[in-house]
Amino acid sequence: MADGLSTALGILLPLIAKFNPRWGSAMSDLIWQIPLTAMSTFFVVRLVLSPYWLYEQREQAALGIEDSLRKQIATQGLQLDTRNEQLRERMRRRAICENLAALLESGDRILKLHIELRLAQPELVAAWESEVRDYIESSLNQIYAARFSSESGMMVHPGTATNSTRPILNTLHTRLERLKHFIEELCSEIDN
Repeated sequence: MADGLSTALGILLPLIAKFNPRWGSAMSDLIWQIPLTAMSTFFVVRLVLSPYWLYEQREQAALGIEDSLRKQIATQGLQLDTRNEQLRERMRRRAICENLAALLESGDRILKLHIELRLAQPELVAAWESEVRDYIESSLNQIYAARFSSESGMMVHPGTATNSTRPILNTLHTRLERLKHFIEELCSEIDN
């Protein structure tokens, strides 16, 4: 800009002095002083303002980098939160699987006890069944509890049960099979 103004004045002032002779003597000194003054004024102004302009450019660059970093941090924070939630869910499911496996093992012991002794102990089975149902309701949901209590789609327990133990063994066998299905469903998702 300073170069353009100095050039324009350098061209216009001699033309004015040539076509207006009265101004010629006064303009002869000004012909070189005006462009030089304009050029040096712009130079000084630019020299004074250049640190501010550099600061402004660096500030804009720093703000851009800061915004970029904030976005990256926010994105990584969300990814970390998601990953933590997934890990918490896996740990919760793993604990449920371990507890269901322990309940399955205690149910297997009750089943073996009934098969070996051929004695009906409905209160033992009812207590175990209640414990399992309460755990399923508190750890999973009502749908799993309803599935646990349902006997539809399950095979009747084969074996040498007496008439007094057959209903208990069938119920116990059905509940144990349901637990095996739950463990298979929940634990296969943990490993994937």
